[in-house]
Amino acid sequence: MSLPYFSVVYHTIMLNFIDKVLCHFESCFSRKASFCWFITITVGLMLRSDKL
Repeated sequence: MSLPYFSVVYHTIMLNFIDKVLCHFESCFSRKASFCWFITITVGLMLRSDKL
């Protein structure tokens, strides 16, 4: 569900940018599962609503 004041195009551009940046870290991990957990945790930290 996208927010009413943001166009779908901006969401796509942002997700593509995040994907490109995070994919650069794939070479840092020897296992695919570790990289998937890294992505899951990173995106989770980006989307969390509470403040540290």
